[in-house]
Amino acid sequence: WSDARQGRVIRRDLASGRETVLTPEAGKYLSPVFSPDGRQVAYVKSRGGYLTAPWNGMDPGVYLVSADGKGEPRRITKDGEAPQFGADPGELYVTRSKRSSEVDMPRLLVRIRLDTREETELVKSEHASAFAVSPDGRWLGYTERFHTYLTPLPPSGKLLSVGPKAEAMPQRRLDLDAGDYLHWSGDSRGLHYALGNELFSVSTD
Repeated sequence: WSDARQGRVIRRDLASGRETVLTPEAGKYLSPVFSPDGRQVAYVKSRGGYLTAPWNGMDPGVYLVSADGKGEPRRITKDGEAPQFGADPGELYVTRSKRSSEVDMPRLLVRIRLDTREETELVKSEHASAFAVSPDGRWLGYTERFHTYLTPLPPSGKLLSVGPKAEAMPQRRLDLDAGDYLHWSGDSRGLHYALGNELFSVSTD
């Protein structure tokens, strides 16, 4: 997890309670996530600003570090947020945003090969606020204007546009009123979302 007080990314062994610091330098670290094999942790290093101090904000971007705390973190990309993995530990997904007007900020879901740094743009949305790739890499959940949706994620790598009116792929709205904070079950059979203090689960079946 990311410890705001210490400015570190820390791994805790749940059985023993032992903690390992993964980031040797202080910083503003966000969105830590394990690779499928548990050997690596991806996270975002941010500049800070607004309500947070700008100190220790050099070299922002998406990083990868060994989960055993050995070795130095390496930056995968300067531009990206919300890192996540699918089924392949050699591929990392990040979200990129590009403001096109005062109200619109289209987002892209980009897949990065960790060995070659080859990038593939997979999904584009004009209004989505978040993407959630299933652990098996077959499904994509996304949030748009406070509603949650589910659609298949094709392996072809062809850029796919998603949205409530998109017709390229079948999709399903999951919530009745609203939903946010998408996250998957470990077996990819359920997508969870929250509304206020309530948690909802929807089966991919």
